Amino acid sequence: MIYTAPRLSQMTRVARSLASIAPAAALITNPVFGAQANPEPGVDAAQVARSLLSIPLNKGLFDVEHQAHVRAIDAERHIQFDDLYLYAPQGVYKPGPRSSTRFFVDHFAAAGLDQPRSGQSLCDVGCGTGAIGLSAARRGWQVLGTDIDPSAVRAARRNAQANGLEARFRAMGGSLLTPAGDELFDVIVFNEPLYDGSDGVVPLSADVADLHQMFLDQARKHLKPGGMVLFAIANCSSMAGDLGIPERCGWQAPRVIAADFDAHTRYARVLVAARASMS
Repeated sequence: MIYTAPRLSQMTRVARSLASIAPAAALITNPVFGAQANPEPGVDAAQVARSLLSIPLNKGLFDVEHQAHVRAIDAERHIQFDDLYLYAPQGVYKPGPRSSTRFFVDHFAAAGLDQPRSGQSLCDVGCGTGAIGLSAARRGWQVLGTDIDPSAVRAARRNAQANGLEARFRAMGGSLLTPAGDELFDVIVFNEPLYDGSDGVVPLSADVADLHQMFLDQARKHLKPGGMVLFAIANCSSMAGDLGIPERCGWQAPRVIAADFDAHTRYARVLVAARASMS
């Protein structure tokens, strides 16, 4: 059963009840809220997000589900993602209905990404198949996708061509924003790979906060004035519940875009946007 909370006050009550992991929480499989959807006076979206992220992950159940994702990554597949037809080679992340890719793209409008002005640019860091970047290109963004995996870069280029988006989407190989050279962007999106396939509960980075700090340090050098970054924070990493990392890295307090929660595994994630502080 899916619970949808159109108002943040409702989500606050849900978060408080879930924090104690009451038996009734098992009836709620995926409550979702959009931070910009009918906000009520006096409701703190960041506090709601912190409440969700403070719920302890059920690592055993989460690992079982994650291993199913790992098995999917091991296979070559062709995927339909909205109106995109994507090729995903072996070893490259496959965007599915409950994937982080889906989570990002479903909240493009809440993040203000649905209607770019002419010439606005976006960088999709860790682009994989290119699903997020190609979804942005379909909406009119000029996109650079970067990925450290050559197979992902080749797949993203192939997918851009197959979907008629090669004029608005490029893919380059390298770590984080290194391939961008001196380019500046209006928006930088980072759909971080949290887990090593060899162990579903070990972060890919020894400290996920370090990976976010590296990303934010690089992103600062590649944003146009007034630009923003968009990334997710989840309770399955070493920075669980830590909405303060952008501020500690010299950014403005992040704006909560959306969050969701799976009561079965107790997996919570929050999509945030942040802008660099003026020096």
